[in-house]
Amino acid sequence: FYKMASNTAPLPSYHLSTEILGHTGDVRAVKTFTVNDESCDYVLTASRDHTACLWIRQEGSEILLRKTISHHKGYVSSLCVIPADDSSGMDKPLIVTGSQDNQILVHSMDPDIQEPLEQYSGHTGLVSCIIYQHNNIVSVSWDSTMRIWKTATQCDTIQAHKPAVWAISGLYQFDETKRALTGGADKVIRLWELPTKICIQEYIGHSDVIRDIKVINCDIFLSAANDCSIRKWNIHTAQCLREYNGHEAFVYSVSPFINGLEDDFASCGEDGTLRVWRDGDCVQVIQLPCISVWSVSCFDNDDIVVGSSDSIARVFTKEITRKASDQHISNFLSKLEEHKLSKSNKSIDVQNLPNMEALSEPGKKTGDTKLINNNGNAEVYQWDTESMQWVKIGDAIGEAPKNGNIYKGKEYDYVFDIDIDDEGPYMRKLKLPYNKTDDPFDSAEKFLNEHDIPIWYLDQVADFIMKNADVQFTGAAISDPFTGGGRYIPGQGNN
Repeated sequence: FYKMASNTAPLPSYHLSTEILGHTGDVRAVKTFTVNDESCDYVLTASRDHTACLWIRQEGSEILLRKTISHHKGYVSSLCVIPADDSSGMDKPLIVTGSQDNQILVHSMDPDIQEPLEQYSGHTGLVSCIIYQHNNIVSVSWDSTMRIWKTATQCDTIQAHKPAVWAISGLYQFDETKRALTGGADKVIRLWELPTKICIQEYIGHSDVIRDIKVINCDIFLSAANDCSIRKWNIHTAQCLREYNGHEAFVYSVSPFINGLEDDFASCGEDGTLRVWRDGDCVQVIQLPCISVWSVSCFDNDDIVVGSSDSIARVFTKEITRKASDQHISNFLSKLEEHKLSKSNKSIDVQNLPNMEALSEPGKKTGDTKLINNNGNAEVYQWDTESMQWVKIGDAIGEAPKNGNIYKGKEYDYVFDIDIDDEGPYMRKLKLPYNKTDDPFDSAEKFLNEHDIPIWYLDQVADFIMKNADVQFTGAAISDPFTGGGRYIPGQGNN
């Protein structure tokens, strides 16, 4: 659960603080913020259950639900906060949500005001990211565009990336030049001069889809991508200054700490982990009991909140007074062990495992684990740098594959055969793996990313999964103007 790097001096490690329960679908986005003159923190969460929630944490108390936002017709994909502005008489921040239904809504923090204050319509694809810059909402979407909104009905539109724009981060906190960075499915990051709508710089280096961008200061920004890496860039020269490796799958989100240091941040991704980086080194890896950790955001006090595919947002802390109870942490570790066992597809030959004497050899790096034969039982141990010892995290139980549906060495309930027509001489024959416990939209999205198929076919592929796996999904699929017939045509599948 807590894996510490062995090449650094011991640092205060993060522990579970609390779990934020209430959503019934993936928590796809999280955002923390504070309000002037209030001694509390706020957390925003956005979910595949079509809702966003505003939570409040006062010092020494649990996180409590303050408001539920439920006006979108698709899942809520992005969050933004418009800061309070005393000069205009707005004494409280406003909440902005973007959705799979292509809409952007502005909401009051007041739980008694339920209806949205404004609706911004214009995008023709999922709204993937939103910022507020120089009194304008700026949004990016899977429709390939960035939109700079003058009013709820008027905007400047920039064709930013093809086929989809995933990320945007503004420089408004560090200069007055009205510039913003965007990243997309074309693996390129671009710097835009918003008033002129001109791209003034490109940053090339990632080998897969750009998922997140965070500006650190007027010279430096970080980017996260599906190539499993995080990169640090010089804004002015477009030079990649450093690459941070450690994640074992797509990196979805990165969040700098409040100290503003270039190499101090938190990240999360498809490997189900939250990772803490200090001075450029990964000093802690926290494994969560889920497939995907979608989003991460740091509080001003260095606590960290993440949203994940098991419908839960979790807060982690270094402060002992905010640490969860022993019982709460024990329950969390039990969930983690159950999740690991559910992913196991191999039978374990216990007799051929090393015995307890193997634990006398120290671990070498962050995340080292060992399977040990302890009197005929297969036990899992992790190396803990802080205590300089191996710590048992559970028992290992494996099963042989039951139905023979294997994809890349893993067993699935279904492995569909998909025929893709690329308008070339031959059809591409691809495999689409799926488990009944998975979200069909998540599986479809991963399939499209893996095979470089445009993201606007998401609904078509998800619908194919639901029909052929007999899945009942409560989320409403949103029709996209690009899905009405095209060259990517899912064929008939079998399991």
